[in-house]
Amino acid sequence: MSFCDFKYQAPKAKRLIPQWAKNWEHPERIPEIREALAEFRQVFEEPEADREKRLESFREVGRRLKLAFEAKDEYDRDLLLFEARHMNAIACSFLGVDRASRPDFVVMAKGNPLDQILYVTQKRLAKYMRICQREGCEQKYYFRDPGRHGQKFCGRILRGKRCAEIVNEMGKLRHYQESRKKEVLKQHWEQAGVPQAKIEKLLNGESVRFDD
Repeated sequence: MSFCDFKYQAPKAKRLIPQWAKNWEHPERIPEIREALAEFRQVFEEPEADREKRLESFREVGRRLKLAFEAKDEYDRDLLLFEARHMNAIACSFLGVDRASRPDFVVMAKGNPLDQILYVTQKRLAKYMRICQREGCEQKYYFRDPGRHGQKFCGRILRGKRCAEIVNEMGKLRHYQESRKKEVLKQHWEQAGVPQAKIEKLLNGESVRFDD
């Protein structure tokens, strides 16, 4: 694959692969996979049972992509992405899933649009695969920007804000709430006649005696 092809396929991979990993149990929700399934049904008049087998193979692709995002080891990630390409070749095989799955067959899908995206992911983007560290992020999986080595959050925009901005605001809110709580406690202790030195210790989390 040439550099020009990479520049063309990389944006597709950055959009499709995280979606596939997230929706691995329901790959039919992804437009590219719906189109592939529809093509086999229309061109080859494939029965529903065979369609379900292809769909299950697409699920296996997504499951391996999910595990690749979660992998800590580069070797394991590369192996999972290779397996994902192989399962995609089975899912897209004109021979049918049953025949393509036989142990004496090694099928790959050279030229297949989905395989090209998976290839770019395996060869060029694998080292950038990350999981968003914002708790509750709906996208969860993403590719970090090459120039941002310490990137911890995806670039997904939710209600006009990126995950990093949401986390930053939540941190500020927690800080305000903690400061406000300490202020209320301080006023309460002052009204109760607690000496200022003991109040400072209490606010710092230290234990004090009130019987001296």
